[in-house]
Amino acid sequence: MKKRKTYEGFSLVEMLITTVILGFLMLTSALVLSTLIRVSTTSTNKARVRTESEYVLEMLRRTLRTTDPSNVRLYQSNARTFNFENGNITEISSFDEVTVPNQTGNEIHFKPNGSTGWICLAFYKGVSTDVDNSGNVNGYILRASKPDLADTPDDHRDCLISENENFVVLNSRFVNIENFTIQLKPTVEKNKVIQLDMLSSAVNWYFGNGELLNRQFQRQAIIKTETIIW
Repeated sequence: MKKRKTYEGFSLVEMLITTVILGFLMLTSALVLSTLIRVSTTSTNKARVRTESEYVLEMLRRTLRTTDPSNVRLYQSNARTFNFENGNITEISSFDEVTVPNQTGNEIHFKPNGSTGWICLAFYKGVSTDVDNSGNVNGYILRASKPDLADTPDDHRDCLISENENFVVLNSRFVNIENFTIQLKPTVEKNKVIQLDMLSSAVNWYFGNGELLNRQFQRQAIIKTETIIW
């Protein structure tokens, strides 16, 4: 009589245990991979915030130092907003020049040494629907070069909102300029001392905002015009 063959296999309990272990390993791998991607993205965004903030401040340091103080203007136009999607800037009735020390503005216009045109730099908040992933309204720094700008209040007012506006946004879509103030400091000289305070942050942030992982990046620069006045 032939002996019947028997086949050995996995029991139902063994298969369930194996499935649970494989599922746990796959879930752990997915969580680790997701965390690594978030850390990499956060590091990249943080570096981008630092680079773009330093670029704006360094550009102002280099140009303002050699600018004639009589060709430096500060203005207050905080009520203006900038629509990143269509490039429109809202018009307002309030546009005041800052001439008293310790007052702050959000626009600075200057004519670099040796140049015949003006550079207008301004900080505007975005529209109410333009927010980061925490719900904060994004802010932008705009720069326009006007070779034919006449030195009158109306011309300075329209520097960034004229019909043929030709400005560039200095911060990318990934960087939120939360605040940027320009303050005229008191001085006994004819040269001007200007204090710049910038608070920026990453638009996309996936971690808490603490001492080790701070979303915000704050910088200050104090610039003095060094043109010799005879």
